[in-house]
Amino acid sequence: MIELLTYGKMLAKHGYVEANLGNISKKIDDEHILISGKGIPLDQLGILTVHKIKNDINNIPKEASSESIVHLSIYALTKTEAIIHTHPLYAVVLSLTLGRYKSTLYPEDEEGVYYLKDIPSVIGASGSSELAYNVSQALKERKCVLVRGHGLFAIGDSLEEAYNITLMVEHSCKIKYLKDMYFNHDSKTPA
Repeated sequence: MIELLTYGKMLAKHGYVEANLGNISKKIDDEHILISGKGIPLDQLGILTVHKIKNDINNIPKEASSESIVHLSIYALTKTEAIIHTHPLYAVVLSLTLGRYKSTLYPEDEEGVYYLKDIPSVIGASGSSELAYNVSQALKERKCVLVRGHGLFAIGDSLEEAYNITLMVEHSCKIKYLKDMYFNHDSKTPA
């Protein structure tokens, strides 16, 4: 639980989550996860709930994160050990520039190209089975996925890896956004 609070505080400090938005989870064993509670800021984690990965999708406690169904679907379909869901500003803005349905964001900075290659984008209402399906399918082949107009899901073998992926995605999105703002889209010369 302390590890989740530590990463929750770092995410809030960097501005990747605001107020009570965002959630974080970690696998305890092959059947159970810890996940942040609904309406609790990540830098003030209080109650964490334990879920059975394969059986709780229809029995999620009211105090659990509204995105619990998404986390449970990701754990059921991937081998991840940790999930971080954030709302980083530049990633959300760039997700709105992508197609309405499934499309992809291509980082342009060297590190983003090397580590992330591309970032898929999906749609779905927050906490919906559609979102759970779309996100978990995308994460079968990637470590991160953007949800159009909503945020980012990053996964890893540890919270540290999911956290670092979150940082890399927002860094790449910030560079792409600023580059696009600086250069004229028609002539590719400075505005």
